[in-house]
Amino acid sequence: MKCTAIKLSAVILAGLGLSLAAWPALAAPPADPTIVVVLEGVGDLLDEDDAPLPEPALCYEADLFNAHTGSFIGTGIDCLEDIVADADTGIITLDRTTFFSFPHGELVASGVTTVAPILEGSPGFTHVVGDIPASGFNSIVSGTKRFANSTGRVRLSGAVDLSNFDDGAGSVGFNCVFVIDLD
Repeated sequence: MKCTAIKLSAVILAGLGLSLAAWPALAAPPADPTIVVVLEGVGDLLDEDDAPLPEPALCYEADLFNAHTGSFIGTGIDCLEDIVADADTGIITLDRTTFFSFPHGELVASGVTTVAPILEGSPGFTHVVGDIPASGFNSIVSGTKRFANSTGRVRLSGAVDLSNFDDGAGSVGFNCVFVIDLD
């Protein structure tokens, strides 16, 4: 992660016409407070013994990848509750709690997610998803190790395949980008 933070910071500074040498006398560049991950793969419904939230939450597990390098960095569990579908538009709203399990700690975030049918293109996916927390809103519920006492915002944008959802009993295909902005 330090290497990614240094590279990203260097890219930002280069974009501003600066270099690492332009920083004040620091032993190292400050850690980047933004983590970008991709929750990707097919997640089957977890049984209640493996799910981090009790029923009626529907929880699905998939792999987490570093969005910059594509390398595997952990697992994510997406738990869905209070699912409301508009029969006329096909748009779904739901409460989402996501558990990000990294080698250096776990981070739990929640939000209200909008799920809308894809009208054209995007083979392999049936819906687009999004969740953008309001500025200043803390969507981080809890954290361990590196993320203990963390606050910040977690933004979601992506696509899902709900063709095998089967009223929650089936699977969900994920290709979701989470931008985790730590305070």
